[in-house]
Amino acid sequence: ALDAIQSPVSLYDPVYDQGGDTLYVMDQISDKKNKEENWVENIVLKEDYSSYFRSIYFLFVKGP
Repeated sequence: ALDAIQSPVSLYDPVYDQGGDTLYVMDQISDKKNKEENWVENIVLKEDYSSYFRSIYFLFVKGP
């Protein structure tokens, strides 16, 4: 109930700042299921599949 009366916070609000290394709210948010490594791996796989299917398309549909 107390969360409802608090004003919203921007993800880019600084939480801690000392010596030039600022820590933002965004830095404190984590997702245990969708980690950064998984995102990068998915992007790489999608690019590889896209390239592969584009090659197959040009080989068999467009012809030599």
